[in-house]
Amino acid sequence: MQNKHLPFQVISVINYEICTITGDVRNAGTNAKVFLQVYGELGKTEVLILKNRSNNHERGASEKFKTSGVGKKKKKKKKIPTEEKEEEETHQTDALQVYNFVAHRWLASDEEDKELVVELTPEEASELEANTYEVHVITGVIWGAGTDANVYLSIYGERGDTGERHLKYSNHLNKFEKKQVDVFTVKAIDLGELKKLRIRHDDSGSNSAWFLERIDIIDTKEESM
Repeated sequence: MQNKHLPFQVISVINYEICTITGDVRNAGTNAKVFLQVYGELGKTEVLILKNRSNNHERGASEKFKTSGVGKKKKKKKKIPTEEKEEEETHQTDALQVYNFVAHRWLASDEEDKELVVELTPEEASELEANTYEVHVITGVIWGAGTDANVYLSIYGERGDTGERHLKYSNHLNKFEKKQVDVFTVKAIDLGELKKLRIRHDDSGSNSAWFLERIDIIDTKEESM
């Protein structure tokens, strides 16, 4: 009998040193958990927790975090969510690449657009553009259709996904009521042609069951062209 060898693939592992700089303005620091995910041509890293001591992300602080992952080739974007920004160095053998991700904005529920998640592109990535998606969520008309639960949405396109976003700020104070159309704004890197979406709720609240009728998404970039 001939010896049969299982095929194998050599996977390169890249060490990442992530440098974050917190702004030097009043209340710029945070005690919340901060997460980061890096996207590249070959995929994305796992969600990383940026914590290496008890008081990270203080006002004016410059901090370094180290992690590793499978080679991602050219960096496409960086997503930084927090509970309630940016320089990255990639080192592979004798090659060193530095990617600068500039945020200069709040991640806070009571500042600016009240978003706790932001997607950033490298300063050098001129081919990547930001986009805004207008999400219309239509609740059904049957009895008990509305929900008090927290609702989360992920949008997927030919160029990636938004990650999971909490649909928190609607045009209605009381969201997801019977026969209601709630409108949300989702800012992300342009996804290209949309392929699918994923929506869920956390089953919280006294009336968590929800009869979802449909979701309409308006690509404002396409609308303005």
